[in-house]
This record gives sequence, C-alpha cells and structure tokens, in this order.
Amino acid sequence: IRWGGLFQVNWNYNLKGNLKTHMNGEPTSMHLDYDFAEYQFALGPLYEIKEKLYIYGGPFFHFVRGNVKSKGSYEGGTVSKYSWDINERSTFGGYVGAQANISENLPFYIEYQHTASADALTMNLILRL
Repeated sequence: IRWGGLFQVNWNYNLKGNLKTHMNGEPTSMHLDYDFAEYQFALGPLYEIKEKLYIYGGPFFHFVRGNVKSKGSYEGGTVSKYSWDINERSTFGGYVGAQANISENLPFYIEYQHTASADALTMNLILRL
C-alpha cells in the first residue's frame, strides 16, 4: 500500500454564451457570463491488486465558488438582469478508482466520486509521450 494526496485548483473559468429560448410563451434571448473556481483536496491509499492493476480511494473536500450574470430581453423589449452566486451544496465526499496500465505509456483510469448532493464518474486513457 502506498499513500498519496491531491491538491487541485481550477481557476479562472470564465465562460460566456448566448441562449435563445421561450419564457412564458415569448421568444427570449439571454447573454450568460459564468466566472468560477474550484479547489479539491484528497488523501488516500493506492493498493496493487496484481501487476499493472491498482485500486485507490479515500475522502476528499471539494469547494466551488463563483457567480453567474445574465442579461435577457423578451421580444416585446423588456430587459431583465440576474446575478447569483455559485456555491457547492456539500464539500465532503469520497472517491474510489482503479488504474490499469495497458502498457508502460498507456494507463487507463476509472473513478467514481460521491458527495451528499452530487456524483461523478470519470474515465481517462492517457498516452505518455
């Protein structure tokens, strides 16, 4: 068993886009501006099941902070502006995953993460050059 940790920061997400939809039966056009960052801290063991196959898992803390601004207009000319904060519902969770080394330069990962309000399943195939 080997122990490891993770500190990951994804910042300066600044996403902008336009949305065309219908609200209350009227055509609506909205401009959205998202700005947020996320931070994750994890700790856990890595266990070698057999050669080239590992499992890992443990607890994590995940924080998301940011805001969304939108400006919309109805076909009738009414303009509305909204702004709200982005905050995670739960910060503590757990993860479990597996790593299979297909070759020396080609590991495959599959991981499941769970909190009280969200779940995630990820898969990665990485080619190391």
